[in-house]
Amino acid sequence: MKKAKVFFAPVADEESLESQAEKAVQLAEAAGLAKFIRKGRPCAIKLHFGEAQGAGYIKPPICAAVAQWVRRAGGRPFVTDTNTLYRGRRSQAVDHLLQAAEHGFTLETAGAPLIIADGLHGTDQVSVPIAGGRHFKEVRIASALHQAASAVVLTHVKGHDVMGFGGSIKNVGMGCAARAGKLAQHQNSHPKFDEKKCKSCGTCVRWCPTDALSLRGKLERVALDPAKCIGCGECLALCPFDAIGFDWATHGPELTEKVCEHVLGFLSNKCGGVGFLNFITQVTKNCDCIGNRQKVERPNIGIVASADIVAVDKASSDLTRERYGEDVWAKWWPESNYEHQFDYGEKIGIGTRDYELEEIR
Repeated sequence: MKKAKVFFAPVADEESLESQAEKAVQLAEAAGLAKFIRKGRPCAIKLHFGEAQGAGYIKPPICAAVAQWVRRAGGRPFVTDTNTLYRGRRSQAVDHLLQAAEHGFTLETAGAPLIIADGLHGTDQVSVPIAGGRHFKEVRIASALHQAASAVVLTHVKGHDVMGFGGSIKNVGMGCAARAGKLAQHQNSHPKFDEKKCKSCGTCVRWCPTDALSLRGKLERVALDPAKCIGCGECLALCPFDAIGFDWATHGPELTEKVCEHVLGFLSNKCGGVGFLNFITQVTKNCDCIGNRQKVERPNIGIVASADIVAVDKASSDLTRERYGEDVWAKWWPESNYEHQFDYGEKIGIGTRDYELEEIR
């Protein structure tokens, strides 16, 4: 496989959204993503509308600029995400769209109609056959995302408690899967509790999205109901005493591989193609799905664009190591082996680790 072309534009900490929007469109042009847009056909703009208290999402002015660019290229853009596996305002389409509107995403501000890709309750799906994967022979992809002729994926780069690095692979693999696909990815991944560290504070119980945790007995020890647990890792991310862990040796690589196989399913029928834009801005340790406002841990670096999902994520992680002077993903999530997603993604043919980086100013 030949080297992928990746394009980069720097973004300063205080740079305006309008400037970032201009750079996103400039990068899309430089990366040649317009050739993927099919004239008169729907083009999905996949992003994350943000949790109620969170700020980690691509903002509407950037989305609108990309939507206008898609329209100029002849496509019919729609802005989309899927419902979450855990409960909350993004777990079914009505409240999900209301949440999006509260964060400024409307037809007028986003530049295109908003569609929840897997329907009202996350069950609108297509079973997509895949070949070459270790875990699945078919994956369940949200209907609207599967049926779109092409797509542009806008991703806020951040950490992730299992995958370590959350880029386009995570955004597509988890974010384009219907509810059944998400469940299949997280199956058999349950937290473990260190009773010596646990203070029975109840944080994990309060934040558990499926009420799988409770405090029981005179000592109020945390108890897990495995039948309710979906393995989302939110308890691990929010525990203030570092008392929760997972069996990373099996769970981490397995989840990462399952995510990559859902990427393979998503890409399999894109007769146009897919473009990826990673925003290395407002970088946080935890995933944007965490339901509270997070501390921004590192300064902005910029926007990275490519037609190759592995290359755009590998280039993004390489840029953070170079600009921050350390591997923050390994530092924050040392047991995650985050580069496994690049290795496995390349193995099953969703992209390449080898790339040439060109900076656009």
